Amino acid sequence: MYLQGTVLGDDLPDRDQVRRLVAERVRSTPGVARLEPSLQQSLSKIAGRASGLLTGRQRPDSDGGVHVTLDGTTAHIKIDLVIRPDESIIRVGDEARAGVWNLLREAGFDVVKVDVAVLGLDG
Repeated sequence: MYLQGTVLGDDLPDRDQVRRLVAERVRSTPGVARLEPSLQQSLSKIAGRASGLLTGRQRPDSDGGVHVTLDGTTAHIKIDLVIRPDESIIRVGDEARAGVWNLLREAGFDVVKVDVAVLGLDG
C-alpha cells in the first residue's frame, strides 16, 4: 500500500507511524499554526531531553497534539491544535478532520472517530 509517497507494505501502519502521518497531514492543513501537545506529552518530552543529556542520546521530537488509539483496523484519533487568528475555527477543524479521515481510510483503517480540538489562536 502506498501512502503519501511512503511504502507501508500490506500491513497497517503501527501507532507511531499513524501519529507521524496524522501530524504531517494536520500541519499541512491551511490555517493550522501548530499542533499543541498535552501536558503529559510536554513532560515526557522534557524528561526525554534530560535523559538524552545524561546518556548522550537524544530522542527525536514527538508529534505532540496527536493522540492515537488503534484496535485492529479501528482507529480513534484526537488532535489538539492551534490555528492562525485570521482563520475560521470551523473550516480549519473540518478540513483537518476530513484530511485525517481520508488518510486513515486510504491506509486501510475503519475510522471510528477523529476529534479535533482547537485550543487557541497564534500566528
